[in-house]
Amino acid sequence: MNGMTRKQNFFLELDAISRINIAMRELGIDKHFPLLVDYSCNYKSITLSHVGISLKDLQEPIFVTNVDIQIDSICKVLEAAKVKHIDMHPNGKNLVINEAGIISLIDFDIAICGDLPFNNVVVQRLKKGTGLTSADSIIETLKKNEFVQIS
Repeated sequence: MNGMTRKQNFFLELDAISRINIAMRELGIDKHFPLLVDYSCNYKSITLSHVGISLKDLQEPIFVTNVDIQIDSICKVLEAAKVKHIDMHPNGKNLVINEAGIISLIDFDIAICGDLPFNNVVVQRLKKGTGLTSADSIIETLKKNEFVQIS
């Protein structure tokens, strides 16, 4: 796993996605992140809307247009939500694309919400600078994927 308990991962992801969904609504942005559908504290489970297929699982070419605008929207929502996603993988595991070429960011169980890191695992990840999601890391990950066609 990632060094955190299932309970820690659950509450961190729930906090992050809740903040993101509120920021999306406030900014009038309806893409680029899953929506919270349901959750259970008892079962530590979160149900999110489906937003596409992971870059790591792509099997055929997909065209992505307006990349700069899409990435700008992602960064605006993260900033407004005060969420730092620090689980970007080089293989694109946490970036998804739908059939319309819309990019979305998923998996917020390693993140910072507000100004305080959740625990020492998050602090260490942030100190190393590994996995920090930025406009540059998103475009770099997209360009590495053989099936992503940027136009």
